[in-house]
Amino acid sequence: MSFRRDKEKSLKWQKWLKKHHDELIACGVPHNVLEDMGHWNCFLEHGYYTPVGSAEPIIYVDRMSKTDAERLCLFLEQDDFYPDCGTLNRLQYLLKRGRHAEPSV
Repeated sequence: MSFRRDKEKSLKWQKWLKKHHDELIACGVPHNVLEDMGHWNCFLEHGYYTPVGSAEPIIYVDRMSKTDAERLCLFLEQDDFYPDCGTLNRLQYLLKRGRHAEPSV
């Protein structure tokens, strides 16, 4: 049974990625991160992704251009496949959006 669940999860990921691949690339997400669901999940959890054997992350939300950060943040806010991920929270904090928005005076 675990094989069936893994297969279903993999198919869901592939379908989702096919639909959103071009937008994610336009947001500044490198192909390496999208090659594997585990890489993408690691990025979503931590806000950066460092490939095996590399000393530096190939993507780190704290170092993204404001344009890419805003576009990725908007994408993640609208996409319900990965709600409440650490990357979205960090982007909202950096961009002062969502629950991190400055209160009106």
